Amino acid sequence: MRRLSLCVRIRKAAESKLSHGIIDVNDLVKEINNENAARVGQSMHEIQMLKEIYDQMFTVGEQCKN
Repeated sequence: MRRLSLCVRIRKAAESKLSHGIIDVNDLVKEINNENAARVGQSMHEIQMLKEIYDQMFTVGEQCKN
């Protein structure tokens, strides 16, 4: 979550820099890509965590049936 919020702040700063002519569009696109990569990473982490929870519940449930 921290990485994503940092990437969002960096992207917003890049948008401001672009509007003031400090950076070009390519630099902004790099920051947007970094933000999207952080979002994907966060989603993957959440999915992995949910999978582990499900796997643990399934394993415990199977052990209780035996």
